Amino acid sequence: MLGATAVAAGLSAAGVRGQPVPGLALLFLLAGPGAALGWALPSQPLRLRLLAGLFGGLTLDTLIAQALLLLRLWSPRGAALAALAVTAALLCCGALVTRRRPTD
Repeated sequence: MLGATAVAAGLSAAGVRGQPVPGLALLFLLAGPGAALGWALPSQPLRLRLLAGLFGGLTLDTLIAQALLLLRLWSPRGAALAALAVTAALLCCGALVTRRRPTD
């Protein structure tokens, strides 16, 4: 699901217009950073990861919007690209954390 919404966000950032693209892109903007943040915390309990993903994702979306507005760069395409970049960075951090974690 996250992959399909990431593709839709990428298509939206590229300017492709279609019926499911805006809805899936909005879903990615809401769920992408939060899911990546929750995945980047592998040693935490599931409940904490869900809460961190939910509220952290909303916080990251708000920070992205505020930064783009502050820099006078706001556009839906720019927001999608920024959310993709933040999600990719969090996924890379999560991959590094899970790789360094010793196996039991």
